[in-house]
Amino acid sequence: MADNTGYEYMNEESINERLKCSICTKPFIDPVSAKCNVKKHIFCRHCIEEWIKRNPSCPMCRQNLRTNDLTPITDSVPIDMLDRILVKCLSCKQAGLERGSFNDHNKMCPKANIKCLSSDIRCPWTGARDELDKHLKTCIFNPLRPLITELINDNQQLKNQVNQQQTQTGRLQNDIQQLEDQVNQQQTQIGGVKDDNQQLKGQVNQQQTQIRQLQDENQQLKNQTGQLE
Repeated sequence: MADNTGYEYMNEESINERLKCSICTKPFIDPVSAKCNVKKHIFCRHCIEEWIKRNPSCPMCRQNLRTNDLTPITDSVPIDMLDRILVKCLSCKQAGLERGSFNDHNKMCPKANIKCLSSDIRCPWTGARDELDKHLKTCIFNPLRPLITELINDNQQLKNQVNQQQTQTGRLQNDIQQLEDQVNQQQTQIGGVKDDNQQLKGQVNQQQTQIRQLQDENQQLKNQTGQLE
């Protein structure tokens, strides 16, 4: 893995080669094993994932390899050996630190590079941890922090309210759409009923016409019968 860990290894030449990644040649960080047919090959997770992006094969045996084929190393023996490797802090130069506890050291290291406590409100300062108190005495952002924090919280509350209102608006729009669909269905049904009614009226008119014709014919027959008498 790339040397951005904040430490360097002490007497790196003496570290067992079986604990080193064949890609970066450094001791494993977050080691994973590749499912190869010939032999189980171990790499740093970051190293092998970056390798697979460029070339989806094992760098040792050239077997096809995907990130899904990687399995984390959970055996306590190699993990413990890796954690016990001695390192030197690049910030404060303290040596003899176990790699497994370096993060704890880095959280307290007086020379570790940190951001201002007001970096979240855009103070650009970065520097050694033991310089922070000196910076805070002249930091123009720090005195404004309570006010800005309150404004940020108010802004977040307003955003939450807007999101809630947008959600409610979306629900109302869905309800309105459903009502419009129901109205359209009812109008379609009403239109169908009107068409049926119109057809019935037409049929009634036809029957009335036929009845009148029959009545006329009946009257004619009566007249003819009367003439015969």
